[in-house]
Amino acid sequence: MKLSIIIPCYNVQKYIDKCIESILSQQLNDYEIILVDDGSSDGSAKICDNLADKYNNVIKVVHQENKGQLLSRCVGADVAQGDYCVYLDADDLLYTNCLERLFEAINTFSSPDIVIYNFERLALSGEKICKPIPLESNFVYRGEQKKQIYNILLSGSRLNNIWNKCVRRECLVGCFEQFAGYQSLRCGEDRLQVLESVTKADSIVYIDDVLYYENDTITREE
Repeated sequence: MKLSIIIPCYNVQKYIDKCIESILSQQLNDYEIILVDDGSSDGSAKICDNLADKYNNVIKVVHQENKGQLLSRCVGADVAQGDYCVYLDADDLLYTNCLERLFEAINTFSSPDIVIYNFERLALSGEKICKPIPLESNFVYRGEQKKQIYNILLSGSRLNNIWNKCVRRECLVGCFEQFAGYQSLRCGEDRLQVLESVTKADSIVYIDDVLYYENDTITREE
């Protein structure tokens, strides 16, 4: 399959159904969904199992003791079977054209290692915010050109999230062992994983499409 959609789940029983629906409503279906139950203490684990039973040809579940979001994402990458991995937080959504646009970008730009895309955020004020990402759209970054991506990662926050990137699985496999010492990390875990993925990638393309919806009004726990 082309895509593995990895969703860390910790006490997200209020949101996970809507999150999954945003994937199942996509126009394309060449994907698997991996739910990583990170030792949830609410009903999330049962909901994940029920979803896997209902959509057993699409959804698989991994249950583990609480390891935090970073290592949960790494576990998902290690069991993934898709050519690329897409991360999604359980209280967020994919817009309905997300997977279709990712397929198009992968085909158009000769299978880049990373496809970066824009996102919209629901702020505490209730306002939907979408800020520009300072990269050239439809341009493939290679070699020395990746310095621009590093500069943006290290000087701001707009590019830090792992969940607005479609990453070739080979750039992620083995990250559990690599990041095992960071289990207690609760700040900057996205940037750590993104930096490693960018370093391993030979080609990176940015498409100026808003494909992800982040619910920033929710306080996440781990």
